[in-house]
Amino acid sequence: MTSVRLTRWLIQANWLWTFISLGLWLAHLHTATGLGVVFLLLLVIVVVGLAYLEGQQLSREP
Repeated sequence: MTSVRLTRWLIQANWLWTFISLGLWLAHLHTATGLGVVFLLLLVIVVVGLAYLEGQQLSREP
């Protein structure tokens, strides 16, 4: 497998984990502690950032 193909899999996994994390965040928004809500929100922000930046790197390759 090429590194581009593996990177695409990683990007897709990051987007999948983003949607799972958003679902968890929404499901536990009212029952989780404030720290838990903030943690899940930060997790979503980081994973979205990773997926976006990895996608940008693939689009820049020749």
